[in-house]
Amino acid sequence: MEYAAELVSGGWRKIAADEFAAADAAGLRRTRTAETAGTAQIKKPPPKEAAAAEISGMDVEELEEAVAALWDGGIYAEGGMGCTGPVILVNEAKREAALGILRAGGWIPS
Repeated sequence: MEYAAELVSGGWRKIAADEFAAADAAGLRRTRTAETAGTAQIKKPPPKEAAAAEISGMDVEELEEAVAALWDGGIYAEGGMGCTGPVILVNEAKREAALGILRAGGWIPS
């Protein structure tokens, strides 16, 4: 309770807004918009294939959505957690195509 009281009295909303503005100015925030977030439908995956190439950099809350976008693009992918956070595994031969789809959708930085 004390921590919550400190947050409220410390002006957490202004601090958060300033931090998000700084992240935007530095190009660190995702380019996805509220209109595109959460719109990917979970589809049936393409035929399973060896998936050993790791792609990182996406938000854990968007991992399933990013995998679904790759499936929509005809790329078999699996989501999971790596040593440093969420990862998507794809076939090495399709890694560059997968990166293109993920960048275009705003799941990873350009």
